[in-house]
Amino acid sequence: MLPLLFVNVVYGQSTNDNVYTAPSGEDFAVAQPQKAQEFNSFEEFWPMVAGKTRNDSFYRIKRLKEEARGWMIFGKPQKASYKVFLTVKRTLEAEKLESEGKADLAIESMKDAQISIRSAQNLIETARRTQPDANLDPQAHGRLVNLRVFTEWLKGQSDDEDFKLITSEINERIGEFLELL
Repeated sequence: MLPLLFVNVVYGQSTNDNVYTAPSGEDFAVAQPQKAQEFNSFEEFWPMVAGKTRNDSFYRIKRLKEEARGWMIFGKPQKASYKVFLTVKRTLEAEKLESEGKADLAIESMKDAQISIRSAQNLIETARRTQPDANLDPQAHGRLVNLRVFTEWLKGQSDDEDFKLITSEINERIGEFLELL
C-alpha cells in the first residue's frame, strides 16, 4: 500500500530534430519553432499521453487527482509550469478525441487547455511583479515550444472549423507566452 503513495517521475529526451532548432545568436525565447511536416506527440511529449479522456468513466477521477496535485504546488512559477503540463495533457486528449471523430469533446478539452495556458501566463506575469527573474522551469519551457508546433500541426488534422479556431487561438497564446519568456 505504501508504494502507491509515491510517484515515480520519468524524464525523457526527444531525438526529433525536426521540431525546434534555436538559431545561433538569436534569443531562445523569441526564436520561432520550425513548422513540423509530421508531428509524433508520443515522442515529443513522452512520457505524457492523453490517458483517460472526456468520454471515459474515470475521467473525473483523473481531473480530481490533477486538481489535488495543483493544490500541493507552491510558488507562482512552479504553478505556471504545472499549468503548462496541464495544457499539454488537455491538448493530447483533444488529439485523441479528434482522431476518434469526437470533435465536440475535443473542443471541450481544447477550451480547458486554453484556460490552463492563460492561467500559466498570468501566473508568470504576476510573479514577475515581485520577482523580475521568475520563469518556467526548462522542462516546461521545452514543452511549451513543442506545444506551439503541435497545435499548428493539430489544427491541420481536423475538418471541424470550431476545432481549428480554438487550436489557432491557443497557438497564438503560446506564441505570446514564449515572447514574454
